[in-house]
Amino acid sequence: MVIMKLIAFIISLFLFIQAHAYPQLTGQIVDEANIIHPEIENTIIQTLTKYNAQNIVITTINSLEGIPINEYAKNLGNLWGIGDKKLNNGIVMLIAPNERKVWIATGIGIEKTLTNSKVQQIINNKMLPYLKEDDYNRATIAGVNGLLSHRKDFAPSFWHKITHMNFELLIGILFLIAYSIGGFIFVYTAPREEKLKRFGLVLIGLVLIFLSLLKNILKGKANSRSGRGFGGGGRFGGGGAGGSF
Repeated sequence: MVIMKLIAFIISLFLFIQAHAYPQLTGQIVDEANIIHPEIENTIIQTLTKYNAQNIVITTINSLEGIPINEYAKNLGNLWGIGDKKLNNGIVMLIAPNERKVWIATGIGIEKTLTNSKVQQIINNKMLPYLKEDDYNRATIAGVNGLLSHRKDFAPSFWHKITHMNFELLIGILFLIAYSIGGFIFVYTAPREEKLKRFGLVLIGLVLIFLSLLKNILKGKANSRSGRGFGGGGRFGGGGAGGSF
């Protein structure tokens, strides 16, 4: 019985989301209301890329269609799958100029670190002063900078990076460690007249392994930045804060 109710709830939620004309995810900035200057958009995207913040999406809309802005932002986050699927660290900044409301929704994985009070401070101190003057460009920039100042609250932890490291890179690092230990023993146990020769051979091997690892790291960064990291399957449960202007 409980399972049937859960299935019915999921179906009703899906139908509810589909019944409204939510905008499509076309990039990290979805400016449906056309209130952000293209040059400002480029600057914001460059900043988000610089800090590897693909989990942040900025949206402006023409109408909330009678839906509370917190629900609208949450629905967008779930519909688009903003953030990492395992971390659920997505962030949706939503501005509704016609209703004069703003909301920043946070994924379920960062609600305890990027708390509602922190988000509220970003909105009150960074965004609302500009929004009240209809300066949407500076409001958006200030909001993004405010979020990035708290990026430790939504960035992947060191343990997550280790456990989700590229398999080939992990094997390479382990091989480098083993090779270094073996190389030290190889040189240390050599006769005096052979030490320099053996050291040269070990050094050449270390350089080759290091270059191979560097190539793997650069390739991984290029792949992550070229992909649509902002639509990774993250989930939202209602965290966040907002205000009226």
